[in-house]
Amino acid sequence: MTNRITAALGVPPNVVVPAPPGAVLKTSSGKIRRAATRDAYLAGKLASGRPAMALQWARVFARSALARVRQWGSRLLRTAFTGYVWLLLLVTAPPAWLILAVGPGGRWPTRFIGAWTRFIVAVTGCRLDVRGLDGSHPEPAVYVANHQSFLDPVVVMAVLNADIRFAVKGRLVRYPLVGTTIRKAGHVRLEKSDHAQRIDDAAAIVEPLREGRSLFVFPEGTFTGARGLLPFRLGAFRAAVDTGLPVVPVAISGTRNVFPAGTVLVWPGRMKVTFGEPLVPASSDWREIVRLRDGARAFIEQALSEDEPDQSATNALRPPAA
Repeated sequence: MTNRITAALGVPPNVVVPAPPGAVLKTSSGKIRRAATRDAYLAGKLASGRPAMALQWARVFARSALARVRQWGSRLLRTAFTGYVWLLLLVTAPPAWLILAVGPGGRWPTRFIGAWTRFIVAVTGCRLDVRGLDGSHPEPAVYVANHQSFLDPVVVMAVLNADIRFAVKGRLVRYPLVGTTIRKAGHVRLEKSDHAQRIDDAAAIVEPLREGRSLFVFPEGTFTGARGLLPFRLGAFRAAVDTGLPVVPVAISGTRNVFPAGTVLVWPGRMKVTFGEPLVPASSDWREIVRLRDGARAFIEQALSEDEPDQSATNALRPPAA
C-alpha cells in the first residue's frame, strides 16, 4: 500500500492508517472536515469509524425512551403532589369557609386567609421569601403588583399585615370560599361590563383609600402562562394621584412555577414577594399618573429580571400601554 501511494503521489506517506468507510469526516455538502479528522486521528478514534447502523438506531431509540420515561415520571410525581394538595384543601377549606361565614368582617377575613395560606405553604414544602417589607411603608397606600398565578392574592395576604382591600373581578364572588372572603372583607369588586360600569369601578377603588385603608391592585388585570409583563392599566395610579397617596410597587415571582396557568397541577417551589420604595405623587396631572405607572413597572421588571433571568428579554416585546 505504501509503495502504490508513493508511486501515485511521487512522495512517500508519513503514516498509512487503514480505516473503515466513513472514517474520514465530511460536511453535509461532502467537503472533508480536515481539522475534525486530524483530531480524531490524534485521539486514536479514526480507525474505529462509525458504529453500525443498527447500533445508531438503538441509541436513538434508547435516548427517546429515556426522555419519555423522565417525562412520564415527572408528570406522575406532579400528579401525586397535586392530589396531596387538593386533599389538604378538601379537608381544611370547609372549616375555613365556616369560620369566615360566622366570623367578623372588615380586616379579619383577610388576615385569616393569610394565616391559612401560611399553613398550606408550610405543609406542602413550599418556601415563601419576603424582601423589602420592614414596616417603613406608609399606610394607607396603593400597592401594585405583577400577576403570575391564582396564588398571587393569597400569597400577598400571607405576608402583608395591613388593613388592605383588593380590587378583584366581580365574578369571583360566585366561588364559595373566595366569594365569602370578598364579601366579608369588603374587597372592591370590578365588573367592567360597560363604560358606565367602568366609571363606577374607578370611583369604587378610591373609596377605601379615602376611608384610610390601603388598596392592592394587579394593574395587568389578568395573567397568562407566558413570562413577561402585560401592559399596566392606569386605574390604580390615577387613584393614587387623586388621593395624594403613595404607590408601593410589589414584585411577585415563583407562583407561576408552583401553580401555572392553564392546569390544575401544582408543584412545590420557592415563591418570593419583593416590596419597593413608595412612589409619592408630586402633582395631580396626567403626566404624574404615567410617571407612577412607569416607575412601578420599572421596579417590578428589575426585581423579576433578578429572579427570572429571561424576564427582561420577554418584556422587550411588550411595551407599556400609553
